[in-house]
Amino acid sequence: MKAKLGYLSKEEQKKIHQLSCLFLAETGIVISSQSLIQELTRLGAEMKENRLCFSNELIEKLFAFTAKPSTKEAAFHIANRGFTSLIVDENTKVYRKVREKDISNLCSVVNTLQNVDFIALPYTDDEVLSLGIAVKETKKMIITPCSSQKSLKMMNRLPCNFSPLFQMESSNFIFSDEICSLLQLAIKKKNPFGIFLTEINWKNYSSSELILFFNIHNLAILLIAKMLQQKESVYYCGATFSNLSPKQWLILNTAFSEMASFYGIIPILFNDFGENREFYYHSAFERNLYVQSLENAVSNGILLSMGTAFHGNAYSLTNILLDQEILNMSKGFGRTFSVDAEHLGTDAINDVGPGGHFLFHPHTLKHFSHEIWRKKIEDSFIYQKDQSFQEEVEKRIRAIIGTV
Repeated sequence: MKAKLGYLSKEEQKKIHQLSCLFLAETGIVISSQSLIQELTRLGAEMKENRLCFSNELIEKLFAFTAKPSTKEAAFHIANRGFTSLIVDENTKVYRKVREKDISNLCSVVNTLQNVDFIALPYTDDEVLSLGIAVKETKKMIITPCSSQKSLKMMNRLPCNFSPLFQMESSNFIFSDEICSLLQLAIKKKNPFGIFLTEINWKNYSSSELILFFNIHNLAILLIAKMLQQKESVYYCGATFSNLSPKQWLILNTAFSEMASFYGIIPILFNDFGENREFYYHSAFERNLYVQSLENAVSNGILLSMGTAFHGNAYSLTNILLDQEILNMSKGFGRTFSVDAEHLGTDAINDVGPGGHFLFHPHTLKHFSHEIWRKKIEDSFIYQKDQSFQEEVEKRIRAIIGTV
């Protein structure tokens, strides 16, 4: 039995979609690329002054033409927190720029984590070199920041699964020439891609405004992809909220995931709240329990979560292992259970009756060895008595990547 969390009702999702369509029909978006404007107007979009607009009729036609049930298995995936140019140095504990060796070390650490399905790469001075290192040293699916056609073209030649994400630094729905060229190439090559927004002061907006704002952005990208015949593998991108409380973060990301489900696409979400990185503090448990809550709300999504530091502006190898440990613990606290007659032991209850006990009942002897499970103390650094959590996890990091 598992509770399903939700935030937006079906009617609210439809209303957000309708308002988004109204904006795209009457106000529209700014596209700098003349070649993309010509292609989209040929396919039914129209220019109003300097903005490209999509009529309600066009939107309905696109969704009616391309809509079909998803055949992909729903899953909630977790990745490390990439998409930052800073790492916490393991020796000095000071933030510094990511180097080539850091990509290799990141791959080594993430490769050891069974519950992490994707590896998210950080920003580096040479994206192509970083991609080459990651391809060579990890078998995980890769989510990577991409800012040039050169790196995107390289991905198309590599024998592995990539998901490039592009960064758009405008809050006015202005698609630059650079973004347009990357978008067109990704669609042409059928890369699974998304465009996420940064450099916006989120404090100026209410939660309702943010939900609508991001939906307009993601719907515009989805419409362009559908018009250019890329019907699948467009991600609904959330935001890097650095100043939200855990509850606000959970509400907004739940709403983003619900709107992604409305359109039949996968959301990519970011987990950046919380500055306290001490493992044994309550905030660390709270942070990861909210991640578990999001998993109960999102039926199919990817969360860039593990190892965040300084509100997502950096990542740390030790934090990746700490987050993995505590997330596994929180999953244990929130694990599901069956409520059928066998698991409830209704026959045993009837046999024993009032005043008896179940200790030697066959039902107890059958199930006690595997229904009540506890992690072995020696397997977890949380119970180490002779050293701190930080010392133990640093020891494990050294064992994985060698002396740092």
